[in-house]
Amino acid sequence: MALALRDKGCCYPGCDRPPSWCEAHHLLAWLPNGPSDLANLALVCDAHHDLAHHDDWTLHIDHHGQPTWTKPHQPLPPEPKEPDQPDQPDDPDDPDPPNW
Repeated sequence: MALALRDKGCCYPGCDRPPSWCEAHHLLAWLPNGPSDLANLALVCDAHHDLAHHDDWTLHIDHHGQPTWTKPHQPLPPEPKEPDQPDQPDDPDDPDPPNW
């Protein structure tokens, strides 16, 4: 149920197959040790389930918790950067302070 609510059908971009036409795909294979939890599952129709297992396509859960497909030989998008840290005050004990 949670998988159908999150993915709303086949998670392949542009596919409009409803959840009732889909099956759960384990991102980390169920055998030998892939868990059957939301973080390791994506809802895919039969055709896209085959694609997930062949042709070098990859499927992963992104940092927003959404399934994301990656084409063969395409690098994964970079993870978002952390916000910049505020400037640290100069260390009075620094033996080599910046020369402005």
